Amino acid sequence: IDVELLQHQHPLVSWPELTIEEVERRLFAASPWKAPGNDGLPVLVWKQIWPAVKERVLQLFQTSLADGTLPTQ
Repeated sequence: IDVELLQHQHPLVSWPELTIEEVERRLFAASPWKAPGNDGLPVLVWKQIWPAVKERVLQLFQTSLADGTLPTQ
């Protein structure tokens, strides 16, 4: 079964590494009062705390893309 699973995998798609500038561009382009996501925070809050959390958020996004998974939280 293991061999069969490996044979049916799709080839990897090359993806440029996500940058802090790209994430910032998207964040600051969003309306400040956009409806909150699952975290309950409106975009305005994310814009205000961005300097303190940007490196952690970027690492989370990069890891999610590299692993091909979405965090449950």
